[in-house]
Amino acid sequence: MQYYPVDGLDVEYDVLEKATEAYCSSLDEKDANSSDTLTISNGKQVRIPESKTAFLNLFGGDSKHKVLALEDKCDSNTVLALYLNKSWWSVEDVLKTSDSSRHGLVQVKSLGERIVLYVLNMICGRMSEVSPTSDTFFHAHGPEEYAKIFWEDGEAVGFYTVKRKGSLCDNCTCQCYQISVLDTIFVRKKHRRKGFGIRMLQDFCHTFAAEEELGISSPISPVMYQVCSRFLQCHPEMQNILWEVEAPGDWSQRNSIWLQIQLEHALPVCSLAHDKTEEKEDCQLDSTPERNKRQNEKNRLLIEEGYSMQDYNEAAEAKGRCVSRTFERPLSNAQNSFKDSAVDIQGSKMPNKRKYIVDMPAEGSTVKHSKPSL
Repeated sequence: MQYYPVDGLDVEYDVLEKATEAYCSSLDEKDANSSDTLTISNGKQVRIPESKTAFLNLFGGDSKHKVLALEDKCDSNTVLALYLNKSWWSVEDVLKTSDSSRHGLVQVKSLGERIVLYVLNMICGRMSEVSPTSDTFFHAHGPEEYAKIFWEDGEAVGFYTVKRKGSLCDNCTCQCYQISVLDTIFVRKKHRRKGFGIRMLQDFCHTFAAEEELGISSPISPVMYQVCSRFLQCHPEMQNILWEVEAPGDWSQRNSIWLQIQLEHALPVCSLAHDKTEEKEDCQLDSTPERNKRQNEKNRLLIEEGYSMQDYNEAAEAKGRCVSRTFERPLSNAQNSFKDSAVDIQGSKMPNKRKYIVDMPAEGSTVKHSKPSL
């Protein structure tokens, strides 16, 4: 049976560091003609001295914890392999495991799992699998960041991280998160449209089910809003509990995700991309009965959620039809019963835009619900 780096890196960082230093010393003494070669995932043979080696910081600004990487000599943004367990491993092999107990969502604890999290986040997410034109920003996670990796068929397919209630917002402030917040969620490109995103959202809510409110870092991407919509339709008891949050997450920094979804459905169909003139002309095409019908539906939704039309109109006037203002919290709170109805899952606000790289389940797919086996 073949073992992979994550299976043998349940050690302290010092052990990895000493092995890396010894290898670098031996590499300097080797003749260029007797260099090691590495076969990467596409079958290409790479000569190590001809390629660029560099140290990558595992935890962002923390330069004490580094891992040796092999970069493409033609593209420094492409990482080909990492030096782990006294050997070079391709990026794809770093993300594999032969341990059958790693299945489904598993909390990150060991050094090997931290390295897998880094590869998913900073190599797959930041360098390889996001469009260069994307406005999504990726940041390295801290050594104590709460995270879970999704393992499927012996391979890491995605992860999510959480800013726990009471944790510092960043190293430059003494403010702490007032609620636990789903900060980052990522699914590898080749594994999207398989329901992994919604299963990770379910697991987050299940894991922190004892808390009265939960958050998702703002801004939430349109795709993540679709995931939230599917989830909240399946779990109505979570509709008054899940919020879009800016750090540190007090009531002035929260938006009801479910209300945003409902208001979006109730708004006129005029395109938000139109300028004011085009928008006005388009809206004039709507008949009065149609406008009244939509207005009545909007009023009904607001009343059901405990908000007044004055709240909505003020926000709509400030932001057009995209309501992003925080409303007052509804007087009646739903009881957090998610723990009793959760599905069975086996298995920084940060400086810039957060990332939610997920995809909706394929059309026609279903999400199975059952009691959790605790």
